[in-house]
Amino acid sequence: MKHRAKNSTKTTKDSVITIRVSQADKERYEAEAKSYGMKTSKYILYSVDHKAIPVVEGGTELARAMYDLNCTLNKYEARDGVSSEELRKALATCVDRLNRFCGNLQGG
Repeated sequence: MKHRAKNSTKTTKDSVITIRVSQADKERYEAEAKSYGMKTSKYILYSVDHKAIPVVEGGTELARAMYDLNCTLNKYEARDGVSSEELRKALATCVDRLNRFCGNLQGG
């Protein structure tokens, strides 16, 4: 019989997290876990712990530009008789802002 040292760092797993995924995702996770010889839960936890999440500098500005684009489209869509020229100009302005922002991200 093996005895653990009193200073053992093993933690008790007494909490549960439940998530919903599609059947296709479930099957994919199970297949990927199996290919590594891991249990699905271990594979998912390992993936989460070792997955880098990129942080985009200026992400707030990009989100704002996308929001403005949606608001602009909604505004023009709600009007009757809006010319395609007006819509093109509004879109060009929004796309210009996005391009300038993306250029700034890339050092342009």
